[in-house]
Amino acid sequence: MGLCLFKNFSGLPCPGCGMTRAYLSLFKFDLASAFYYHPLFLLPVMVAIIIIFKKNEFFMRLYKSRLLWGCVLTVFILLWIVRLVLFFPDTPPMDYNPKALIPQLLGLLGIIE
Repeated sequence: MGLCLFKNFSGLPCPGCGMTRAYLSLFKFDLASAFYYHPLFLLPVMVAIIIIFKKNEFFMRLYKSRLLWGCVLTVFILLWIVRLVLFFPDTPPMDYNPKALIPQLLGLLGIIE
């Protein structure tokens, strides 16, 4: 069982699933694997830079931009949906966790096998 609370609760991969493996691949200089595990693995770094340097006028404008944050959220959710369509339920990191809480409860109730 992995660390993802969303996946351990619902059985479904979250929008960030694969991010840790992407960074581990990046640290091994394996960019192909990093992009495979999560194509937006650099996005949290960019967000962190904006937040850390928000006292700078340029970064403050980015930090206050609703358009930027809306685009970031939209791209993240759209990529999650595309990855679910292409890879769910059998291809890690977008695989199904049948041992998660909700699937286990539904199994006990006889709703799913």
